[in-house]
Amino acid sequence: MGIDIIETARIRNVLEKHPRRFLDRVYTEWEQMYCRTNILHLSGRWAAKEAVSKVLGLGVRGVGWREIEIRRTRAGQPTVTLHGRAEARRAALDGYRVDDALLDAAAPGAFAMHDLPAHPGEEISAEVLYGQRQRIWEQAENRRHAQKALLELLVGSA
Repeated sequence: MGIDIIETARIRNVLEKHPRRFLDRVYTEWEQMYCRTNILHLSGRWAAKEAVSKVLGLGVRGVGWREIEIRRTRAGQPTVTLHGRAEARRAALDGYRVDDALLDAAAPGAFAMHDLPAHPGEEISAEVLYGQRQRIWEQAENRRHAQKALLELLVGSA
């Protein structure tokens, strides 16, 4: 579980100085259409793209920004769509997942800690995800409390 922090002022400054160049270099057509010039939406996608590039083990230099696309479901949950080199890297990692054999090799009584959402059969086997060897963290619940604390800090001082 991690927390990504981004200075929205940095995104705003770049957008003001180089609007078309910045948007075309970093965001897909869908992202541009959805975000328009909403700094919070653009900043959130920037942070998510950076996090995904780290998960792929490539950092921000290994793939193009537009090869990682952050969309959302109708319910508002973020989803990631990979293109080009980012998708190729994901495919190369396809055989690596947490499953019973990996847990058996790790240690007796080992279990998997996982946050949601999870994709059974991708990063974790369905047997582990839904079995006795998992400890699932409801990340959204943790974030809600962190957001409440932040709002209290910001609004409480006004």
